[in-house]
Amino acid sequence: MSEKKRSAADLDTNLRRVFQQKVDEDLPDRFTALLQSLRAQDEAAASGSSTDGGQGAPSSEDGSE
Repeated sequence: MSEKKRSAADLDTNLRRVFQQKVDEDLPDRFTALLQSLRAQDEAAASGSSTDGGQGAPSSEDGSE
């Protein structure tokens, strides 16, 4: 194998190793909490609850726009 091909193979192997280490790391607590909060909002919206505190877009009372 030529020096150039071996260097490219080593680079590929090392990049894959570093990437896998990052993938295997735990998610920080603040992101886990954010994901839980967003899931709760999605579930509330799916069940028909309003998450905008009743401040939705105003609607025209006479049906005109």
